[in-house]
Amino acid sequence: MVRSFKSNYGRCIRSLLVLLLLPGAVLLAAGCSQVQETKGEAAANRAAVPVSGTVQKVEGTDAGVKAEPSPVVPGRYLIAGYSPANMGEAKVEALPERRDGYHLSVSVVRGYSHHSGSLEFDFVWDPEMSLYKPVESEYKDITLKFTENSLTLDYPGKEYGGLNAEPKGTYYLSSASGADAPFLTRLYDLVDLKAAYRGGNSEVFFYELDDTRKLLLIRSYGTEDKEVVSEEHLALLDTASDELKNLGEAAPYQVADNRERLKSLGADEDLIYQVLRKTYFDRLLELEMKKFDAGEPGFRDDENYKLSEKEAFYIATGMEGTTRYTKNMRDQNDIGSIFIIEVDSADKNVVTVHFYEAVRNSEEDEHTATSDWLEVNRSTGRVSSDLFD
Repeated sequence: MVRSFKSNYGRCIRSLLVLLLLPGAVLLAAGCSQVQETKGEAAANRAAVPVSGTVQKVEGTDAGVKAEPSPVVPGRYLIAGYSPANMGEAKVEALPERRDGYHLSVSVVRGYSHHSGSLEFDFVWDPEMSLYKPVESEYKDITLKFTENSLTLDYPGKEYGGLNAEPKGTYYLSSASGADAPFLTRLYDLVDLKAAYRGGNSEVFFYELDDTRKLLLIRSYGTEDKEVVSEEHLALLDTASDELKNLGEAAPYQVADNRERLKSLGADEDLIYQVLRKTYFDRLLELEMKKFDAGEPGFRDDENYKLSEKEAFYIATGMEGTTRYTKNMRDQNDIGSIFIIEVDSADKNVVTVHFYEAVRNSEEDEHTATSDWLEVNRSTGRVSSDLFD
């Protein structure tokens, strides 16, 4: 297939700005990133603090010691590897009528069969037992432990969930309800996150590299359209030392470099794709789960299954039931751009989706400017960029 385009952008491809003006589309912004690292003066202390509380000496008392609660950060917590087929979410809210009191709601949904589990209760700090515990007696066997970036929920047996969907386990801080979230502040400062993306306009996804290292994807959304991903960053957390490293921006034009960087950290191909191509990874899962619910064939039960052109277009763009999209941004004099996304070609193995502009600057200056060609593998559902992979 012969591909050519004339562009009026006289600058390096690494400064390309791609704007897809459609619901659910990804805003791809170019930038430069550096690998940085921070330990913080109190890193060792934070790592060593017991997750259920801290202990301080109290002079002149019979008790000798006084237990104080560890900080609880109200916000949204997610399980590691969160995805449409692996959903685990915990929400912590402060109780305005009770000091050191909080409300917890936990929900877990796993797999195509939607096995689920849930819990919901208020909890408070118990100074006698030096831990947080539920207020309701029916949840007395549940234990809660907090660090500055996680919540661990545990209880004996299997009482609150379906198959492989017990809500026990560790949930990691994804976003905070208020400004008092030291871990997120430290992380945002590390990656130099813009002020506009703080305070609820970003969320953090955790992925397990090994027993002590977590790969972090910081995803920021548009201030006007919360469905539009504005930028993404990568970081590495060592839970043993509480050390954070900045791995740089996860911009689409950097996908090849980031792939090699994650390989060097020990990540396998599946994890790398899940992190660097999260949007496409999630869309494929959503598509497969919808087909499962409708009793339609898919990859799960047919090793020879091939995506249709419309299904491939959905994975690449987020738009269902079509293979073409246009948005006319020209003015009343027909000057400007028409943004076009369409299936450019398809064979038995690949569907190629073309992202481009039909630009008209004057009667004498009309041309097209390509943003990308995305190739969707019809046998796996995976997406690669013809320009940047």
